[in-house]
Formats: sequence, structure tokens, C-alpha cells
Amino acid sequence: MIDSDETIERLRREPQTEFTLKRALQEMGINVPRGVLLKEPPESINIPFPVALKVSDENVLHKTELGGVKIGIESAGVLRNEINKMKEKFPDSSFLVEEMIQGGIEIIVGLSRNPVFGLSIMLGMGGTMTEIYNDVTFRLIPVIAQDCSDMIDEVSVGRFTGNGFRGKFIDR
Repeated sequence: MIDSDETIERLRREPQTEFTLKRALQEMGINVPRGVLLKEPPESINIPFPVALKVSDENVLHKTELGGVKIGIESAGVLRNEINKMKEKFPDSSFLVEEMIQGGIEIIVGLSRNPVFGLSIMLGMGGTMTEIYNDVTFRLIPVIAQDCSDMIDEVSVGRFTGNGFRGKFIDR
């Protein structure tokens, strides 16, 4: 059995970065891309190229607009170069290097902490157009499996369950 209570308690104490949230999802049995968190450029990594590079900082929300995302990196040399460039913009940040998954559905999962309500989770269609489409839904944490299923059905992501659409589908 998955101890989501323990994971949630740890999340209450840790910075809310993409890396920590994906690690929590993985602990709860949800597949996420393989990734590694770095402070310095590596000599090599155990993730096949191409990879994506993202700044990992709880204070940087719109990474793409700020130059904190680079996709399609094809070699360790290019990765080191791109990390060094990002370090100039984000000197105190860590960097997430992730495998790139081809042909999938981009979703956004967010977690926010409110001093009155506590933790809440957001789910919706992801990508750079998330704010324009405003296709997201929220729940207060903790959630149960039925809450997650309902959230999927409330947004466009739900259209990709079952048989999917044009060869793209999600697995609940």
C-alpha cells in the first residue's frame, strides 16, 4: 500500500519544485519521466538523450518565459553548456534534467500551499498554453482515487482516456 500521508507530510516541509512534486507522484505509483536534480553540469548522466533541462526553483513559476527551459538537448557537452548558461540567469537554483517523452499528452499538475486552506492540487491540460485555455480543476488535499478520477473528467484531459484520440491516450 502506498503511504500517501507520509508523502504529503514531507511535501508540507519541502520546497515545492517540479522535482519534489514528481518524486512524490512517483512514490504514489504515478509514472513520471526519469530525471535528476543537479547544481553543477555533470560529466555524464544515466538518462538517454534527447533530454529537457529546466530550472528547479520554487520561486520560478513561468520557466519558459524566463529562459529556464531548454528541450531537445542531444549530448552531454551541449547539456553542460546549457546548464552553464542557465546558471548565469539563475545562480542560486538547481536544474532538473529529464528524459523527453515523445508523442504523449502534456498535462499540468500543481500543488499550492495556502495559509488558511492548506495544500491544494491542480490538474489540467499542460504546455505553454495552459493559462490561455484555463482548462484546470482544483481539490483540497488529501484526495482519494475518486477525486483524481473526477478531476480528470472535469478537464479536457479526460477526453484522452479509454480509446484516446488520434493515437494519444492517458491511463488513469
